[in-house]
Amino acid sequence: MIRRPCKKCSLHRFRKKIVQGRGLIPADILFIGEAPGKAENITGEAFTGRSGKLLNQMIKDATPKDWNLSVYITNTVFCRPTDSKQGDNRQPTPEEVLACSPNLYELIGRVKPKQIIFAGKVSESYYKKEFPDAVAIQHPAFLLRQGGKSSPYYLTNIRVLTEVFERWEED
Repeated sequence: MIRRPCKKCSLHRFRKKIVQGRGLIPADILFIGEAPGKAENITGEAFTGRSGKLLNQMIKDATPKDWNLSVYITNTVFCRPTDSKQGDNRQPTPEEVLACSPNLYELIGRVKPKQIIFAGKVSESYYKKEFPDAVAIQHPAFLLRQGGKSSPYYLTNIRVLTEVFERWEED
């Protein structure tokens, strides 16, 4: 999708790879998270670190029997937000999200999802007005900080995902 190295914002300074996402294109369900982390910056695939493992588990736990829906996972920005080569992750700035939004819109056009799911408050805050029918869950990183699968919020998120998956599976 991104045909040449993007330099629309300062995130290119410390990236190793552009992280567009992972999954099937087209896909029934599109998850939009916050931003790539350290693991994703190395692998070039979205949600491959601890948060990705938990999101995979959440999808599995919410999947109805004989599930045939396809999934694609991406983020609001395609480069890791950090302020130094070995720095900590941070939230993307509004300017960084705006600079990357044409890439996200192009990806959404290719994925053609039946349903968008915001994974966390960052993606929801930037794109809820654009996609009012999208559903929001808590970001897997938040759930990890709350105890992961032991978190009191885990089952709430599973219920939300199950309802979404069952709704689209019926169509």
